[in-house]
Amino acid sequence: MRGLLIVLLAAVVVAACGRAPQAGPGPGGYRLYEAVSTPSGPLVDVVDAREHTTLGVLPLGTPSADWKHYYAVRGGLLEDIDPRTGAVQHSLALARAYDVPPVAINGMPGGLSQNGRWLVLQIPGQPHLLVVDTSFARRPVAVDLDGSFVFDGISNDGERLYLLQYLSANDYAVRFFHLQGGFLDPAVVIDKFDPTEPMTGRRLATVASTDGQWQFTVYARANKGAFIHALLMDSPISLCLELPGSGWDSDPSVFRWSLALSPDGTRLYATNGPLGLVVEVAASGDQAPAILRTQRMLKNPVKAAMDMGSGDAVVTPDGHTLAMAGATGVEWVDTGTMQPTAHALPSWSVWSLGLSPDGHSLFALKDSGQIAELSPDGVVLSMFDPKAGRPMALMRVAAP
Repeated sequence: MRGLLIVLLAAVVVAACGRAPQAGPGPGGYRLYEAVSTPSGPLVDVVDAREHTTLGVLPLGTPSADWKHYYAVRGGLLEDIDPRTGAVQHSLALARAYDVPPVAINGMPGGLSQNGRWLVLQIPGQPHLLVVDTSFARRPVAVDLDGSFVFDGISNDGERLYLLQYLSANDYAVRFFHLQGGFLDPAVVIDKFDPTEPMTGRRLATVASTDGQWQFTVYARANKGAFIHALLMDSPISLCLELPGSGWDSDPSVFRWSLALSPDGTRLYATNGPLGLVVEVAASGDQAPAILRTQRMLKNPVKAAMDMGSGDAVVTPDGHTLAMAGATGVEWVDTGTMQPTAHALPSWSVWSLGLSPDGHSLFALKDSGQIAELSPDGVVLSMFDPKAGRPMALMRVAAP
């Protein structure tokens, strides 16, 4: 697993280029944005889901929530790209070798505030960051630190830059930098539930609440079960929500936790296919985030292999159904009853999932690179292999 992580994270820092996606609706089906790793570096293959052909290629980058902007570093430039057409909407020359920072175990980059106003770049492997106003109305702000710091998040007002300060390979402290004052706060952001509990683990996946108040990150640990780190972005407060299971020393299934937010932003779902677990978390409102329900769908959990996919989950537009990578294949879960309703692709190790905007098609990405299109009731509609590279994630399914 460690070797796989090194390969994926190293691939993130290499810029890739290619032809721009075609503009206009065209005669095809949904557009799939698949991030892959190739010998020449990572890229995003834009695929017509009906014709099974490549429409174009983008460099690996990070999109705004509405996918009207897509930020990538290429040829020493930060580019604001229209992901539909591939046209560069704005570019900014970078004086140093900054790049979009990885924020997930599969090597996918992040760096944006929830509202898309602020983008943070970082020199890979170094504590040097650059905060960019994505309106490009002001000069970027360089943040240079001493020690082992990596990007964690940035508040919507652009005032608080959150960082992970690594004290060892797996132990870290959450810190924040005052961008207006230009200094690293001496305090450590601690867990308000248990301030004595040390922060340890490997970051698996991150999602932001729809109002930008909270950032949710799931971490795996060596000797204990995973946990969700809920970080209040407007104030240096964090909460840790413990998830069931054990650590990777005894069960590598802990690496298969993933997060999915309901469309209305009220519920966060943490899923783990090999363990057969779905955990429902209250993600908005006046109260602090809290675990509401835990459902175990497997009587006998499956111990995952170290080289299995990272797992994934999505929620349908009406919020009534959760689709998740199971122990094998795909599971559909009724979010009201928390009971499984369908299962498909029983021989697959699913690496990533993507849902069409209308909720009519679910796309599953196999660890070998094959893609299957599935109906809401689990019928396989088509199956194909873009052969673009080693799969990283299905970033998006867009309308034709």
